[in-house]
Parts: sequence; C-alpha cells; structure tokens
Amino acid sequence: MLRGFSAPVRLVTDLDEQDLLFLMAHDQDPYNRWEAGQEMAMRILVRLVAASGQGLPLAVPADFVAAWGQILERAGGEEELAALCLTLPSEIMVGDRLPVVEVEPIHAAREAVRAALARDVAPRLLDWHQRLADPGPYMPEPAAMGRRSLRSLCLEILMASDDASVRARCYDQAVGGGNLTERLAALAILADQPCPERQAALARFYDDWQADPLVLNKWLAVQARASHPETMAQVAALARHPAFTLANPNRVRALVGVFALGNQLRFHDPSGAGYRFLVDQVLALNRTNPVLAARLLHALNRWRRFDHRRQGLMQEALNRILAQPDLAPAVYEVARKALG
Repeated sequence: MLRGFSAPVRLVTDLDEQDLLFLMAHDQDPYNRWEAGQEMAMRILVRLVAASGQGLPLAVPADFVAAWGQILERAGGEEELAALCLTLPSEIMVGDRLPVVEVEPIHAAREAVRAALARDVAPRLLDWHQRLADPGPYMPEPAAMGRRSLRSLCLEILMASDDASVRARCYDQAVGGGNLTERLAALAILADQPCPERQAALARFYDDWQADPLVLNKWLAVQARASHPETMAQVAALARHPAFTLANPNRVRALVGVFALGNQLRFHDPSGAGYRFLVDQVLALNRTNPVLAARLLHALNRWRRFDHRRQGLMQEALNRILAQPDLAPAVYEVARKALG
C-alpha cells in the first residue's frame, strides 16, 4: 500500500507491531520504510503517554530500539533517508493522535524514548557523529546535506544521556562548527538543556552573528522552540531585547510565532502565561500589522483539543482580545470564529 507514492493521508491498516518492525527494516520502498517507522514510534509514544498519565514506568520496547539501531547501522550512502526514518514524531504530531492533548505526558514519553535510544545505541551514535564530520568546505549538495542531518540527529539523541562529555561535544559544535547548519543544530540541542554550556553557547552565537539579520532570526527561534523550563521567561525577556522589534515581521515570526505555534510544551504551560504573552503581542500588533496579529492568534484556535483547565485559559485569552475597542477586522474574525 502506497508503494512508490506518498500523500498527506492517514492510512489505517491492520498491521501489527512485528509487521511494522519488519517493514521498517526491510521494505524496499523508502517511503514505506519511513511510514512504518513513524507508525511504530507513534504507537509506542501513545502507550507511554497513557503510562505517564497514570504514573507508571515508561518502558520502551527493546525490539524498537534494536530496529532503530539497525537502520542507523545501514545508513551509509542513505544518510538523508536514515535521518528522516530515525526522527521521532514531534510532540505536536503525538498530540494530534490523541483525543485530548496531554502536554506534559507527551513530552515525558518522547524524552523516555530518546533516553532509551541514547542508553542502548550510544557507541554507534558517537561513531556516526565522528564519521559524518565534514572534512572540507561547506557543500550545499544533497549528499552533504544528508550527512549533516544524520550527524545532528545523532548528537540530539546522545544529549538525552545527560553525559558531560556529550555536552562538551555539543558546545564545541555550537561555537566552532565548520558551517552554520551544524552550529545551529547544536545550539538548538543545547537550548533545551538546563546546563552551564547553554547560556555560554547562546551568548557566543549572538556575538558572532548579531550583524546578520537572517541568522539572528534563527537565534531567536532556537530559544522560542526550546523545552528548557525557563523558556517562557526567556521568551518574554527576548521580546524586550534590543535585537527584537514588533516593526520587523520576521523577528515576530521567529520569536512569537515559533513559541506559540511550535512549542507545545512551554506555550501551553498550565499557568496560562504563554497565552497571556501571546495576547499582549497580538494587541500590540493590532494596529500596525493586523494580518500578522491574526495569524499568530491561530495558535489558540484548537483550544477544544486540550484539558478543561487549558480550555478555560485559552477562552479567557480570546475573550480578552474581543473585549478590546478598535479591534482590527482580521483579528476580530479569528478570535470570534475560534470561540464559535
């Protein structure tokens, strides 16, 4: 099914997990290998979400870890495909599969899988990270891009081991990588970690690239997407940073847009601080750039998908928007339709 074809569909089959593991490792069609791996990972993550919500141990099946390791083992010559097949479904994708988006259990489940992979596949991950280092100048070619993608994925999984030597390796790549792609990838990995290397790497990157507006957008986005416990406070601080201005739409998308639309864990903090921050930015943009303001407000459209507490907080945020005088039509329309 779907051999030689890929489409934005959700295919429902009666394949059991042994079938999926077999296809994940052996299907000759690259799309089907990716699809089988994603479905297998998704089933495991959904089970772990349920276990996390009940306070049960988060046990990752050994056969999945073994199959994941086999794909890594055979990645030579197909690094780009291997990186795609080995990337776990995002927290947002897992939430889409559930009747109610369980924010913290989803994050805990995904972290448990990453930790299991880091624990059991660490030697191969280290070997591939060293082997895939670019020996020469940066080349914007598909093969080189695939090698960089897989190298960054190996480093991301290794960081789940909470090993000081891995953190040092990640810091070295973030501040001294041979190309911007690898430096940004390592910086994004470090941005998630509550460790001293995090702030040092972010400060060094800013010093090196503050004159380049496009790279500065990426610096903001890396911090907006981070799962670090202090992300909300840091995003609020960045909104007051000299490099940030509401007059620059790309800056707004990089910080506010990425945080609200791409950081499920921290934007949906149970305190509602993320929703209040978003409303503040939307109201500030209401007169100067109502189209962008309305687009950012879409982050609250799916309030019915969350638990009752978050539903109430998001409704409160939308009602705060509607209570404002002189609301731009585009912003009013999004808020009104969201509330139904």
